[in-house]
Amino acid sequence: MKITFPVEIFLSPTQKTIAHYIGKRRQSSNENAKIKDLKTKKDMDSEAIHIQGFASEFAFGIATNLMPDFNIKPQQGTIDFTLPCGISVDVKSTTRQDGNLIEPVSKLKNLTSADICVLVIGELPLDENNKMIDNSPAKFTIYGWAWTRELRQNKRSLGMSKECFFLSRNNLHKELDICKRP
Repeated sequence: MKITFPVEIFLSPTQKTIAHYIGKRRQSSNENAKIKDLKTKKDMDSEAIHIQGFASEFAFGIATNLMPDFNIKPQQGTIDFTLPCGISVDVKSTTRQDGNLIEPVSKLKNLTSADICVLVIGELPLDENNKMIDNSPAKFTIYGWAWTRELRQNKRSLGMSKECFFLSRNNLHKELDICKRP
């Protein structure tokens, strides 16, 4: 199955509810296990980051016809998907409409590296208390992908007081055959 990016995905009301629930439970599970989030978004708390992250994973799963990991056990640096061809995937999400593929350099020591990183831009509408806004659409756009080694060739400071790996969304690969290794 070959996918050409960008791909737009709208979560249904039921999918939004599931994404909200899983994201909240993952954050709670990590907090109880004292796993510190490697926060890269100044304007979002940890719970919102987990909710938005899982909603983006769910959108990628819909686009590729793959099941996301609904597990809520404590986790950090896990692989989000393994494609039928054996390539592992880390879904990188942002709510910024001008977003790019970013990974904090500090995450290197805490993760199992996936083969590729996929950029998903979108938002599950939340109020200031991270309650879901039911009547608002949840649109996610999958912009493309990069080999993790490609992403990690370019370091820069993005004003978050952390050094990050950065790849412009304009430089992402725009096709992916999930059944064949590129």
